[in-house]
Amino acid sequence: MKNLRIIMLDQFRRPDGSGSTNTNIVDQLDWIEERVMGRPEDMHCLVFAHKNLIGQNHVDTLFGSNPGENPEAYDRFIRIMDEGQVPYVIGGHDHVHHRSIITSPDGSSQVEQLIAGSNSHKFYVPKNPSNDQRYGGPSEVVLAQELWTITHYMVTVDGPRLYIDFYSMSTGQDYDNSSLAVTPPESDWYWREQWGYSLNGEAFLVDQGEAYTEVVDEFEGTTASIIAGVNTSTKVDYAGRPMSKEINTGWQSAGKGDNTARLFLWGTATNLQLNDPALEGTWPRNNETDESDPFVLRLSGGPAKGFNASGSYGLATLDADGTWVNAVQTNFGGTARFVRGAYKPGYELGTYGVDPRTKDVWAAINHGGVFAARRGI
Repeated sequence: MKNLRIIMLDQFRRPDGSGSTNTNIVDQLDWIEERVMGRPEDMHCLVFAHKNLIGQNHVDTLFGSNPGENPEAYDRFIRIMDEGQVPYVIGGHDHVHHRSIITSPDGSSQVEQLIAGSNSHKFYVPKNPSNDQRYGGPSEVVLAQELWTITHYMVTVDGPRLYIDFYSMSTGQDYDNSSLAVTPPESDWYWREQWGYSLNGEAFLVDQGEAYTEVVDEFEGTTASIIAGVNTSTKVDYAGRPMSKEINTGWQSAGKGDNTARLFLWGTATNLQLNDPALEGTWPRNNETDESDPFVLRLSGGPAKGFNASGSYGLATLDADGTWVNAVQTNFGGTARFVRGAYKPGYELGTYGVDPRTKDVWAAINHGGVFAARRGI
C-alpha cells in the first residue's frame, strides 16, 4: 500500500522504560508532527492509539487521567491532525463503536475520532453525563454510536479517497448485557455504516435541524451543491447528546461517458444509533441502508457537448452492480418524474431534471454514492 501512512502510538512505555501512561504522548508530539507533516501530499494518514481523545466509559485519555488535563498538548495534537489532513484518530479502550468530531480546547482545530467496538467479552457502558460534559477540555459532537456488539472494520484506500465499512454481530445475549458469558450463535456479520473522505474533497458538519445547503464543492470545472434538504434526525447517543452528520465530498476526473467529474458523497445516511438498553433480544438483526433525508443534489459545469434536455440525460449514480443508472432509480421510495428546467421548491422525491439555460443536472434523492452527469440513463 503506497499511499497510506499508519502511525501507531505507544503511550504506555518510553524507550528508557520510564514515564506515566498519562503523559508519554506529550513527549512524542515532535515526532508525531514530523511523521504527519513529512509525508507526501497524496498520501493518507491514519493515527492509532489504545486510549482515546475523549472516552465514553473510561475517564483516562491519551493525554491524561481525564479530558481536562494537558490542554496545551491536546491543542497541538489536534492541530497537527487538522492541518495534516489526518481524517481519523482510531482507538479502543472503551469497547464501543463510537464516532465523533473532537474540537481542541482552544476551539481552533478538529479531528474525527473512531472508538472501535469490542472483540472480547467486555462491553462497557458510556458515562451519563458524558466525559466531555463532566471534565471540560476538548468538546465532542457525536456522529454515530452502537453498543454491546462484536465489531469488524474494513478500510478501503482508493487513490485520494479512503472509506471505512463497519460490520457487527450479536453477542448472543439480550442487547443490554455488558459482558459476554456465552458463545454467540453462528451468525452473519451485518453491514452497519460506511463513512469516508477524500484528499481532494471537503467536509461539512450539519447539525440537527440545519439545512444541507452548506454542502458546495468544486473540482476540475464541476461544481456539486446540495440545494435543498434538512437534517431531520432526532437521534441521540447513550448520554442524550444529539447526533450530527458529517458530509464528505470526494472527486475523480470524468471518465468515459461522463459529462462532469465524478462526485463521491458520504455521510448523508441516517445516523447509526443502537444504544437503547430497553431493546430486547439480540441485535443487530439486519443490514443498515444508505437511506437519508430527501435532498436535492445539483451538478454544474458540464460541457455543452453531449448535453440534451431530455429525460435520458441527467444525474446518474453507480448502483450496487457498478452500473450507471438514473440517480432517482436507487432512491428509497418516491416516483421518478422528469422536469425540463431548474429545480423548484416543492418537487417531491424522485423528481429529476436538466436546465437548458445553465446545462445543470439535478435530482431529488435520499442516498449518497457516486454521481456524474451522463447520457442514456
